[in-house]
Amino acid sequence: MESRKKVASIILGLVLLLQYIVTPVGVIAEALTDSSVNTAISLSQLKIDESETKTDLTSFNLTLKVEKPIEQNETVIIDLNSSINTPSEDNKTKSTTDFTANENKLTVVVAANSNNELNINFSVLKEKLKDLNQLTATLNNQKVSVDLPTTDSTESSTSTSESKSTSNSEISTNSSESKSQSTSESKKEQTKQETTTQADAGRNIRDLLDGAGVSPASIINDATTVYVDKDGNPYPDQNNVPIDAAVKIDYTWSIPEDIMPLKAGDYFDFKLPDGVTIEEAMGNIGDYGTYTIDADGTVHFVFNEKVETKHDIHGTFHYDAHFDKETVPGEVVIDTPTEENFPPSEVHVRPDYNQGIDKSGHFDKTPNPSEVIWEININRPLNTMENATLTDPMPAGTTYKSVVIYPETVGPNGEILSVDKAHPLVEGTDYTVDANGKITFIGKYAKTDQAFNVVYTTSIVY
Repeated sequence: MESRKKVASIILGLVLLLQYIVTPVGVIAEALTDSSVNTAISLSQLKIDESETKTDLTSFNLTLKVEKPIEQNETVIIDLNSSINTPSEDNKTKSTTDFTANENKLTVVVAANSNNELNINFSVLKEKLKDLNQLTATLNNQKVSVDLPTTDSTESSTSTSESKSTSNSEISTNSSESKSQSTSESKKEQTKQETTTQADAGRNIRDLLDGAGVSPASIINDATTVYVDKDGNPYPDQNNVPIDAAVKIDYTWSIPEDIMPLKAGDYFDFKLPDGVTIEEAMGNIGDYGTYTIDADGTVHFVFNEKVETKHDIHGTFHYDAHFDKETVPGEVVIDTPTEENFPPSEVHVRPDYNQGIDKSGHFDKTPNPSEVIWEININRPLNTMENATLTDPMPAGTTYKSVVIYPETVGPNGEILSVDKAHPLVEGTDYTVDANGKITFIGKYAKTDQAFNVVYTTSIVY
């Protein structure tokens, strides 16, 4: 009996010793996991891919932002609130980085020296989404969400999940356009009511800045616009870009100490630039509050209680866009209406069209014509031409008689929208022409990206 007691005591001692040893190991492992999070990689936005053609699937575009190049390949795991399909070839083609999907997790490989933004295109069976109002992606303590279309107009709406990122930078969550107007409008109305309630209790920061004598009365310190291609690479000439360029707009903001401390509910409004697409959205401005984007392009910041005790409050705000449908190729002015310290900038926008010249002709009359009138459209791609000349060999049996040149306006796909026949170019000032009809552009058109309609008249020699 005594021997059994000794054995029992030894076993109990071992169990207690193991508990003492094992528990700290778990704590150490957890700490290592937390410290290994790469804060340079963050969620940027989640949107529905409207180009999906399969009726049983909904596809999504998830954007990761890499704040600075990383030294070696990094693997991140993103959780979603729905299971995901195995990536198809179409998903892989639309993505700019490698990833796998398992259950409700996306495992993404961020290559060394990656920077800018990475896009992941993935699909979910619509059957899996039928009970969800939103799809939410989570990375560490960051979240981005997108509203889901629904066919049930009586379904109750829920507000967009808020990001809990510890970064001062904003996480953009552009909401997708819902196919069910009633549910979508309900969600938007709920957000607007919440924002209005906060604004009613707060003060307009522009008024506070005016009262403190701060000029300009704005918390926006800087605004930059970068035009990038479909792979996210900036165009070499930022003053000359195609009409399908993506427009990336970044703001930096800070609260001047002159008006500190603020109160919870204090708000600041500004407008996104004219001429870009606007999508209603909502999200966080870091730890300091929330934002909404209205259909008219108004961005509404509402600050929370952290501004009452913090100092050196600052952050960033990022918005992805394209040129809007009203944009006409040519010289486009990008203007931020509410920010007087950021003057308008001009960018030359080229149409999606590559044919530099096209020609057609017709007789002056039938029968027995005496002249052939030739119409030549040049530079519809709106390329920059320097000291350009136009030579049009006359067909046999015709001789050059005269020429008139008109400026013309082209549309997004190079289509001719109008020919300005009220303002033809002036011979000797804008161009010269020799006896054979060779045209040389001079003066203000010696260097030009204008499109022209050139009308030659030739005489028929019988």
